[in-house]
Amino acid sequence: MSSAVFYRDLRASYPSVVSADGMYLRTDSGRRILDAVGGAGTVVLGHAVREITDSIAQHGGEVSFTYGATFTNPWQEQLAEALAGMLPEDPPTGAARPSLAGQRVYVQLYPRWRSADQCG
Repeated sequence: MSSAVFYRDLRASYPSVVSADGMYLRTDSGRRILDAVGGAGTVVLGHAVREITDSIAQHGGEVSFTYGATFTNPWQEQLAEALAGMLPEDPPTGAARPSLAGQRVYVQLYPRWRSADQCG
C-alpha cells in the first residue's frame, strides 16, 4: 500500500490500527494486539476509557486549552486545590531551596508559604 506518511523505516509495512479498547489495539484486519508501547498515559489508563473520553468531550466543548502564563481555568484551579490539600501544613524540614521554577510551584501550592524567606 502506498502512503504519504514519512515512517521511521520507509521499507517496512505497518499494520493500520483502527480502534482500541483498554490495553488492546485492533487492526483493520481484525487482529487484536497488546499495546505495551502506547505512551505513559495510555499504558497506565488504557484506550477508550469511558470516564476519560466523556470528560474530554465535555470539557473540550467548553475550553480546549488556556496558556498558563496568561490565563487560568476552573479545572486547573480544582487540580491545584486538590494537590495543595495533600501537602503538609508546614514546609518540610531540610527541604532544598527551590529553583526559580520550583518557587512558582511552592507559591502556587503552598499559599501560606508566600513570604520570601520561606520560598527563596
